Amino acid sequence: MSVRMIEKIECPRCGIKSKMEIWHALNAQLNPEAKEKLLKDELNLFHCGTCGFEGFAPVRLLYHDMGKKFFVQFFPFSEISDNKLLDQFTENAELDPLDGLVPEQDTPDYSRKIHYVFSMDELVRYVIFRDMLEERKASTRQQGRR
Repeated sequence: MSVRMIEKIECPRCGIKSKMEIWHALNAQLNPEAKEKLLKDELNLFHCGTCGFEGFAPVRLLYHDMGKKFFVQFFPFSEISDNKLLDQFTENAELDPLDGLVPEQDTPDYSRKIHYVFSMDELVRYVIFRDMLEERKASTRQQGRR
């Protein structure tokens, strides 16, 4: 499942609100073009037409790769000072962001092992790491068949 909306974002520099496409959930198989935008640091990137400010919109993003079977949840770092966010985590830093969103029978087992990140750069690096890891494993399996 992917979730994207057009939202008004207030520029942190000049205060003018502008509409932009915001991704809250991205499924890499359903929206490969959005994954490419993520890898190019273009996803959820805010551009102010008034003052020229550019920066990532401070919104959560759940990344899902069904093929490689992993989830990554991005939280804007500014949210960690919010007790509402901290209260959602266990002492072991575990959280179920799919809780209540997806029926239990439709939830893949790997969804319970979600990786959490607090910057968009960290999200991109983790996705690249998982892509490279999968390529390496596929290459090793291929060599073993020869």
